[in-house]
Amino acid sequence: MILLSIERAMVGCRWLLCIFFASNMLSWGAIQNVVGQQTSQSPRLDWIDQLFEKRESRGVAGAVCAVVENDRVVHLNGYGVENRKTQRPIDPSTTRFYLASVTKAITATAIMRLVDRGMVDLDTDINEYLGSTPNISTIENSELITLRHLLTHTAGFDDRNIGMAAPTRDQLKSLSKYLAGAMPPQIRPAGEITMYDNHGWALAGLVAERVTEQSFDKLLTNEVFKPLGMAGADTHNSIDYADRQNFAKGYTTRREQGQLVWKEILLSYRQTSPAGNVWATADDITRFMRMHLNMGKINGTKYFSSATAQNMQTTCWTPVSGAEGLTPGFWERRVNGHRVLMIMGAGPEGAAIIALVPEKKWGAYLAISRQDLSYLIPIFQKILERMVPGEPDKFSNQVLPDWDRRAKQLPGEYFLLRFGEKTMETLAKWGAWVRVEVVEPGQIRTIDSSGAERVYHEVSPNVFRQTGKPGYIAFKTSSDGQTIWATTTDGLGFGDGMGFPNSFQKAKWFERVSVKRSILLVSLSLFLLTIVGWPIASLLSWILRRLWRKKEKTPAADRLRHPWPIQHGRWLIGATALCGLLGISGVAMLLGDKDRLVIGLPNWAIVPFGLLLVFILLSLLSVVITGIAWKRLAWTWRERIYATCFSAITLILIPFLWNWNLIGWPTG
Repeated sequence: MILLSIERAMVGCRWLLCIFFASNMLSWGAIQNVVGQQTSQSPRLDWIDQLFEKRESRGVAGAVCAVVENDRVVHLNGYGVENRKTQRPIDPSTTRFYLASVTKAITATAIMRLVDRGMVDLDTDINEYLGSTPNISTIENSELITLRHLLTHTAGFDDRNIGMAAPTRDQLKSLSKYLAGAMPPQIRPAGEITMYDNHGWALAGLVAERVTEQSFDKLLTNEVFKPLGMAGADTHNSIDYADRQNFAKGYTTRREQGQLVWKEILLSYRQTSPAGNVWATADDITRFMRMHLNMGKINGTKYFSSATAQNMQTTCWTPVSGAEGLTPGFWERRVNGHRVLMIMGAGPEGAAIIALVPEKKWGAYLAISRQDLSYLIPIFQKILERMVPGEPDKFSNQVLPDWDRRAKQLPGEYFLLRFGEKTMETLAKWGAWVRVEVVEPGQIRTIDSSGAERVYHEVSPNVFRQTGKPGYIAFKTSSDGQTIWATTTDGLGFGDGMGFPNSFQKAKWFERVSVKRSILLVSLSLFLLTIVGWPIASLLSWILRRLWRKKEKTPAADRLRHPWPIQHGRWLIGATALCGLLGISGVAMLLGDKDRLVIGLPNWAIVPFGLLLVFILLSLLSVVITGIAWKRLAWTWRERIYATCFSAITLILIPFLWNWNLIGWPTG
């Protein structure tokens, strides 16, 4: 799911010609120069163009950037090409880019317009709007689930990606039908923590469908795109891709012999349309940003009331007091003393960022035709720091009271809660964790799964910040006083504190990375040794006995007196090892094909899951037979010890497989 591109070199004289022709164009068009294209009416800041000069070496075929300030567009430019075959240049006024999760800000805007009209309320139980479907499974004693929860990722639902998209438009289901069969259960009380929740946003879209009696795609058109003059915007599922002009095609790349080899992304159709399904031009997004920065007005026309606009920019949830939080559709950051409202997203077809600084009436939009936020975030940071300068927030180094108690409670490993806890997707936590260590009084260090280290200072109880950077980490203890949550904006591919607030849960001892890896490594090693080593050892033993002409200590007649299972117990243990090895390997292959999982598990997925079920059955039989072998003193003493070790490992591995949702058909 990574989209890449290759840079074209151009000589100085051609650059001069491009500048000359661009300055004299009267109709729309785009001229490619060293770094980008623009229409004749598009304003432009040359220093921003320079930030995109090396885009093709990072595999970015096309990019776009727009900046608004004081209700004016001060920069609007495109870079690269829409399509590598046609070499059609990016035009910021006509080329559509995939917004991915930036769609959520548009969804929230549509719903807030319904709030402005009194058609829905942010704090009303959503079941009053939904009726009987979808069937939401809520936990006992939970708060009511409201639109405010859904628009801030705090409803407490599990999340999943398996089957979230359809390979063709014909296989798309209506939002109501899809959620009725695929809505994940609520696994935490509403409002307790924030956890990225695509299905919660889809549910918010279904609420809007019910109250307006129109499909969500039409709702966005009628409530957002038309009123704001976003002529180029549309939803992914509504677009006819037969004519692919004016779309920034996404690509993946691989490097062969020092050269990038490009492959076009195959499109899929999202079942969770309200969570990430919009394509739009940069010109469209400038209108969207200007409306929000002008408190609900665009070109002098009221879109919704200033009170509703203010409500959309007001913090609805924070992990603990003193930390940034979430508004309906955006998340907050403190950057150089300024409050920044942000949203970003990435999908197979591209990545995008929108950031607003309301106090400065400033906003920026960046998008590329590649799933790579790590490319966009540094560029955005440079633009923000130069155009909205300020002083970094300064914090005291004073150690706060009661530090010793917190210093004992906070250290440990924390795993990301983004992945489905009721499906096999929970395995993704293996690569998404943060280790917290105490450095000195009032300071902690985090080391995430990518190896990045950061040091934080405690600025208020359980809230830690990086000096001179926007990142923070906040800790919260559950009502039972046992579970500890951590909310952080750093690491895991999101850069220095600019990403969505990620919630982590402190790992139990058996969930720690070292324990998980040890169990898996020992199990797989023993399986391989059983499948390969045991037969080889038996063969060598037989050869040595023949060479030395030594008789067996246990005559064949004595062995035959044992029950049939004991006679063939070695084969049973070998079959157990083979099923375990093939089953785990098959699951690893499934997880490795993430693009395929989004549209559902392949038919052959039944094989590894079936093998794991057979493995469990054979493991239990192996334990029984090993016990009988000890009682009857069957096999050699070495074989009995080996079989005992093997049985012990399988008995440890079975709850391990259960804990990681690998038993049965764990797709939700």
